[in-house]
This record gives sequence, structure tokens and C-alpha cells, in this order.
Amino acid sequence: FKMKDVRFILASHAHADHVAGHALLKEVTGADVCVMQGDADVVRTGGDGQYLYTTSRWAPCQVDRILYDSETVKVGDKELTARLTAGHTPGCTTWTWTGTEGDSKWRVVVVGSPNVNPGYQLVNNSTYSAIAADYARGFDLLESLKCDVFLGAHGAYYGLPEKYEQLKRGDENPFLDPDGYKAYIAERRRTFETKRRDQQQDALHRPRNIGSRRELFLDSTLVEELTNAERRLHHPVAREIAIVHDAPWEGAGSGYHTVLRDGDLYRMYYRGSSLGVKDGRLQVGKQVYCYAESRDGVNFTKPNLRLVEYNGSKDNNIIWDGVGSHNFAPFIDHNPNCAPDAKFKALGGLASEGGLFAFKSADGIHWKLIQPEPVVTEGAFDSQNLAFWDYASQSYRAYFRTFTKGITTGKVWKPEGFRAIRGATSPDFLSWGNYADLTYADSPEEHLYTNQIGPYFRAPHILIGLPTRYVERGWSPSMKALPQLKERENREAGHLRYGTSLTEALLMSSRNGVHFERWNEAFVRPGPERPDTWLYGHQFLAWHAVQTKSTLAGASDELSFYGSEGSWIGKSNAMRRYTLRLDGFVSVHAGWKGGTLETRPIIFDGNRLSLNFSSGAAGSIRVEIRDAAGEPITGFHMADCHEVFGDSTNRIVQWNSKEVLQNLAGKTVRLRIELKDADLYSLQFQK
Repeated sequence: FKMKDVRFILASHAHADHVAGHALLKEVTGADVCVMQGDADVVRTGGDGQYLYTTSRWAPCQVDRILYDSETVKVGDKELTARLTAGHTPGCTTWTWTGTEGDSKWRVVVVGSPNVNPGYQLVNNSTYSAIAADYARGFDLLESLKCDVFLGAHGAYYGLPEKYEQLKRGDENPFLDPDGYKAYIAERRRTFETKRRDQQQDALHRPRNIGSRRELFLDSTLVEELTNAERRLHHPVAREIAIVHDAPWEGAGSGYHTVLRDGDLYRMYYRGSSLGVKDGRLQVGKQVYCYAESRDGVNFTKPNLRLVEYNGSKDNNIIWDGVGSHNFAPFIDHNPNCAPDAKFKALGGLASEGGLFAFKSADGIHWKLIQPEPVVTEGAFDSQNLAFWDYASQSYRAYFRTFTKGITTGKVWKPEGFRAIRGATSPDFLSWGNYADLTYADSPEEHLYTNQIGPYFRAPHILIGLPTRYVERGWSPSMKALPQLKERENREAGHLRYGTSLTEALLMSSRNGVHFERWNEAFVRPGPERPDTWLYGHQFLAWHAVQTKSTLAGASDELSFYGSEGSWIGKSNAMRRYTLRLDGFVSVHAGWKGGTLETRPIIFDGNRLSLNFSSGAAGSIRVEIRDAAGEPITGFHMADCHEVFGDSTNRIVQWNSKEVLQNLAGKTVRLRIELKDADLYSLQFQK
């Protein structure tokens, strides 16, 4: 063939031995370079951003087309399908097509790379946090493919030298090898799972350096063993209505709230819109984004900002009515290098608008686009899509709507499967990469409508999500027994799910931003049956939890959440406030008979141990400190510890000993904690 006849330059993954020649090939052929999204920036920059191979460089190459999973490249009458099998690299690609020979048709699979290279960290990988989940999804896909002709990115994958010799001898075509394909994928998966298991075991026994961080029990990171004790989920308590959306530019379609604490001011952002059913058709009003504020986080007011005209008047609290008005989601940028005119940032947009756009503001009220083009384009986005500065990874994180199957672009909208959550990271809020669909421990696949993920402000190394579970129940005697049957039937006329779907809030957490532990029981249930509850749109929680004064005079501060009521029914809706003790999401609980918590090995920094706990009048907590081998340390035996009882968010543990706790700082220790009729919510070694 002639080089000028080459139309497309493809690749399996962005490592030097596969793409370092792309720039030269493009220069010689003029062909279009097509690269899977996860590897596009690496190819474009000549090697920047690679995992592990940080010193490997090559000539930068223009990427003419960014590919996404299942997209095709057509060459003549052949159509090649790009399948994302990430892990080896974030954009590792397996290519498939149907080959023909006479009347025969063969399913061809060119495997990208399922190999776990030496040095690859599958557990607690802060650079490529989704690596293990990507490998697992890739193997699931590879196992599902039907293969006749087995090829690969390297000849060794499929035995090229041996098969070539067989072909020269005139043997039956050895490249028709479906069994060899299955065996290779199975062997590679076993190798991956063995390496992951070994690294997981190593991580379990390696001391965790908690420094002076506050540690919660949202997950089992610190838990080695529980005896007659359990981790128990707690639930926010319903309080008063914080705000009603009854202005002409608001209504029953108002939603997607964000509540930010900015010093002594609580800022609330939300979409204003009417929504209802008339003559059997869904009616959606103009969507705008609004602003309210509060000095106590309890009662919110709507300032007359006079920024945006609505129905001929600027007397309103609207801050934005342009692109992204469906789901504008602000945050306060805690990046220490943040420019003063961008203290507040936001994402907003839909697939029909091109994706998510980036916004900035100096004061949280006057907003403008950072650039005219969207910054995130790989997703569905028909939800509240969030971003924030992540302390742990020192990068921006975004979380947004996707679907487990189907196509959701501005040109083609065919979502299938489950509503799901996808994440991405960025060093500058404009260039996004490391796209990864979230994975969960021991949770079923179900619709997650919003995600509400963000760092917990008292322990910012932990990400807490408050997603909305969406359940399509259908008509039944119980559904008909719920409040406002006529209104429910009227909603159904606009769309079946508007009448019979239900929503509630869940709780989940993560330490790497990709793999989450999700509680399957509801965090905030729909609650007692009453008007404007048990509806689709009910209990959408605002992003995120904020600290407010307790409703009890003299008590410790508490967490406030805000959940929707009356959504998509009538002419207005509202946000109700809910409260929970600080750190009070999950506790280690033991009843009257008593129980114990034994921690994994830890290293701390500090000179005192603080507990956030609650006990009964006859209950108590005691703490024993042990060495790495599990032997009690002199002066810190259980018998040396004074009983801790009461209900406090910051109680210092005391031992009847002259030994100094600070002498143990920096050493590997274990805690053995005895509880009786008590709950332990968090612990922290303080200085």
C-alpha cells in the first residue's frame, strides 16, 4: 500500500511503544489520529500525564478525533468498533470488527492490553484512583466479547510467532482461535486478581498514618474487629421549613440546591422553575438560577438583586439565566492558588448544550463563563453535576450523571441501563481527565439520581455523598394509599414515572474518589405520610452538609441538611431543614451487654485523644493502647483508663498513669475500645 492512502491512525493505548510514532505517521500520511478519551491528552502532549512512566516522552501529536466506548471508525465497507478496556492506561482500547473471507464471516478482536505491569499500584493509587475498577470492568467486557480471530497489541498475547510458523506449514488457520482468546483473558484476569488481592492484604497490615486527622466510622478503614458491636447508620431529624419557592420565577420545578457556608453567611443556590401537567401534557417553565441567604442556616431570605430581567422586571433574586441554568452548581474554591476573581466557581450544562460549562465569580452573585466552550463533555448531565477542590488529591474533582448503557450526547439521546455517577479530575478546572464511573462495595445496581459528593469539612480526606435513590414502583394498593392520589394520577398523565416513582436520600463515602461504600438502607426516608411527600422529587438533598447552632441551648453545634418537599406538585415547593450531630453519620455501637472495637495498626501525631460519643447514664467507653504486636502498653492498659460517659463531640480520654501519650506519637499502635450502651462517632488525636 501507499502511505498516502492511510486515512486513520489508531492505537491500543498511550505508551511510547504504541504511539511515539504517531506524529511522524501523521506528517507522512496526513491521516486523522483517533484516540480514546482517557489517552487523548497523553498523545496530544507527547507523554504528559502518564501513570508510572512519568519520564517517557515523544513528539506531541494532534488528536483529530476523541473516541468514546462503542464508537466506530469506518474504513471503506469495514466498521471498526472501539471498546474501552481501561486499566493498563485510562484509555486502553480493544478493537473489534467483522472480517469476511468468501462466504465466511469472522469476529475479530484486537485486545488492547490487559496486563498489570511491574510497579502498577492497584490499591490506594492516588494518581490513578480508578485503576483497579477500570481493569475489572475491562475484563468483564473482554469476557463478554465473541471472538473468532484473536489478535492483540503485542504478538506475544496471541502467539504470533508460533501461529505464523503453523500458517507457513499449511496448517489449518491458527488465527481462528476462540478458545485461545478465552484462555488468555481468563489467565490475565487471574493474574490481575491475584496482584490486587496481594496488594489489598499488604495494605490491611500496613500501619495507617492518621496523623492528627479526625477519623469517622463511615467505612471500616480503622476497624480490625468488632465483637458484640456494630457499625450503625444514623438518620437526620426533620426540622422546620427553611425556604418556600413561591415567586413567579420559581415554582414546583425549583430544585438542585446548593448550600455553602461562607464565614457567618449561609448561601443557597437553586433552580427556579414551574412544572406541572396541563391537559395531559408536562409543562416546564423557564429555568433560572436563584440566590438566597441566611445568617443562621435556619431561615433563608431572597435578596432583590436586580441582575436579571424576568417578565419585564429585575426585581428578583435571579443570578443567572444563560447556558447551564438547568443545573448551575457553585462551590467555594479552597485551592490556595485560587485567583481572587474566581473564589467561587461552578459547573452547569446539559448534553444538549454541549456538556458542562465552567463559571467563576468573585462574590458568589455576579457570574460569568470562564470560556465559551464546555469543559466536560463525556456524560449525560441531566442532573445536578458538582465540582470542588479536593484536599486529598490536590486537584479539582467533578461528579456528574451518566448511564450504565446507551448513548447520551447532544446529537443522540438514547440512555439505557441505570442512572449512574461518573467522576473526573482536573489540575486547573478547565482540563478534565481520569474519567471513571463510580464503583461500590456490596451495593446493588440501582438508579442514583443526584450524587451530592463533597469533602466532609471536619475530615476533608473523606468524601461523603448523599445521592438520591430513584425507585420506579408502579401502581399497587400501597401506591394508591399514599397521599394525594388525584394529584399523583394527574402527574402520571404527563409521564408514568411522575406518578409512581419515589425518591429518597442515601449515604456513601470514599477515600479515593472512585470506590465508595454505600449504605443500602435509606439515610433520609420519605418520612411520615402527609401532603407533598412520598413523591418523585422528594428528599433531593442540597449539596452539602453545613455546621449550624444546635436547636438545644448550650449543646454542641450540629449538621444541617436541606431536603425538598412538594416537588412537581402544585404551584410551589419548599426545602425542609434536617439536623444530625457533628460526625453523626455512622457510629460504632454496643448495647448494654458491652462490646469491643479493635483497630488496625495506626500511627498518630498528638498528645491527647478526643472522642465524639454518646452513652447512657450507666454506659461507658474505655480505651486501651497496644503495641504493633497487640500487647497492652504500660500506663495505657484498660484498667488505667478512666470511664468516659456522657454525650460530647469532644471529650478527652484520660488514663490513671504518669505515662505521656505524646511519647507514642509516630509509633505503630493499636486501639482496643470497650463500649457499653454507647456510640462512638469519631476519634481524633489532637495537639
